[in-house]
Amino acid sequence: SVKGAWHRGRSFGLSASNGDDLWLLETNDDGDPAAFVDHIEFAASDPGRTLGRWLDGEGYDTLFPMISDTKAASNSGPLLGPVFLSEVHYHPSGPDNHEFVEVTNQGTSPISLANWKIRGGVDFDFTANHTLAPGASIVLVSFDPVIDSSLATNFRATFQIDNSVVLAGPFADGPLNDGQGTVRLQKAGPAPDFSQITVDEVRYFAAIPWPAGAAGNGSSLHRIPALRFGNFASSWIAAAPTPGSSAGETYSDWAAANGVAGSNEDPDGDQLSNLLEFAMGTDPRSYTDQPAYSLSNGTITFPLHTGRQGVQLVFEISSNLEDW
Repeated sequence: SVKGAWHRGRSFGLSASNGDDLWLLETNDDGDPAAFVDHIEFAASDPGRTLGRWLDGEGYDTLFPMISDTKAASNSGPLLGPVFLSEVHYHPSGPDNHEFVEVTNQGTSPISLANWKIRGGVDFDFTANHTLAPGASIVLVSFDPVIDSSLATNFRATFQIDNSVVLAGPFADGPLNDGQGTVRLQKAGPAPDFSQITVDEVRYFAAIPWPAGAAGNGSSLHRIPALRFGNFASSWIAAAPTPGSSAGETYSDWAAANGVAGSNEDPDGDQLSNLLEFAMGTDPRSYTDQPAYSLSNGTITFPLHTGRQGVQLVFEISSNLEDW
């Protein structure tokens, strides 16, 4: 794009790799600026991805990646997931080192967080050592869990979590603001610049309509399992903090999101019931999306989506297909 003083006939461009901003001005009959109308800022974006306000014509003075291009029509809605901000504990009833931000992978494949970042009220840079398995979460804290082992022990004891929960830190520029704040999750764009592309964001408030229980009353903000836009108060509930253990998606929410019904039905004809598709993290509308089974040295492995509520998979064998 071309920067500097604008004049008639000068070329116009926007930067996808660095982000940019736009001003809308009203002009007089001579074409001179007469009044300010609107201003918008946006971060870097994926090639070919349109950005828009949500709700259409509303929202904050920023743009978010949209599901699809809808020129001359209503905006399609925000593109969300599979990695998202699942829990934010911005005002603990205890010390500030009990604050945390939880990031969860709701998808069906592992995702490397190399060169991803958290920005806003706190800053954190992920590295190539950070990978999220399907359904897994990582918990960002204000201290270094390796160096500050006593704080890590206290944190785990406070929230009753074991060493299976991955803690990462320290985040910088904290603590999170108790009254209002922003947490932004950004993925890495293409090499070599690795421009930061916003994939999720929450601008929270300690006042109605945001959940009051999270404002120093012992609760944290939990994303409603059916993934919704992070800047809406209705997308969050206040509940007891559960770092590393997102409440997960219910079958009813998953079924509604995927347009399926009964748990024993098999609309795509792949010999997997909807309930099995839900538990294993496969697409109930795709015959070709099959779970990855493997057999090695007499051991059979199969996937289980850990971000799903109320299901467990048990492998059974039988010599006569009657007794298991």
